[in-house]
Amino acid sequence: MLCQNCQKENPESAKVCVHCGKPLHDTPPAFHPPKEEEDVVLKMEKQPSPQPKPSKTPMIVAIVLGGLIVLGIGFAVLFGLQYSQQMDQKDDQIQNLMEENDQAWESLQEEREARQDAEEKAQEDDLWDQEDPWEDSVPFDPGTYVANYNMVLRKGPDYDADRVGSLKKDESVVIQSVQEGASQSYWGKTSSGSFVCIQDPDYTYLRKSD
Repeated sequence: MLCQNCQKENPESAKVCVHCGKPLHDTPPAFHPPKEEEDVVLKMEKQPSPQPKPSKTPMIVAIVLGGLIVLGIGFAVLFGLQYSQQMDQKDDQIQNLMEENDQAWESLQEEREARQDAEEKAQEDDLWDQEDPWEDSVPFDPGTYVANYNMVLRKGPDYDADRVGSLKKDESVVIQSVQEGASQSYWGKTSSGSFVCIQDPDYTYLRKSD
């Protein structure tokens, strides 16, 4: 029997080494598991280690980013619609201003034409007595009058008052009352509440209907 301490041979019946005196059976025999246990150990060694589950964080981040992108597109579309509506409103305002300017220009042109017609009529008919042009023309009474020229109906008895209508040449108009305006002009108030000049120091715009 071989001594585990000094590696020398001893008799089989010896319990201690005759050379070094150490017990010959201190080292326990090697353990050999049964074959079934060896198979179980081998199977356990061959099984792959469990893989970690994939994280859901990238998916959540992708969903959040997608929602933010959709929200940004929605805001952009909404802002674009609001901007388009504002531009349309500005275009409408500009168009209205242009139309008002056109109407004012037309009114001015009509008034100039009326004055020009009155001047031509005065020159042709020699209506005025330069010494006393008002001698036989005032006062005026309410009644039906006829326009000698194309006239402008105004909001008040003044050439600077706002225009509210027009009166064509030879058209009749009912004058409810007469009042004196600036610069020795006489204005008639119509049944609609507007005013038209009957006469001023230069011309007679309306004549009494027969």
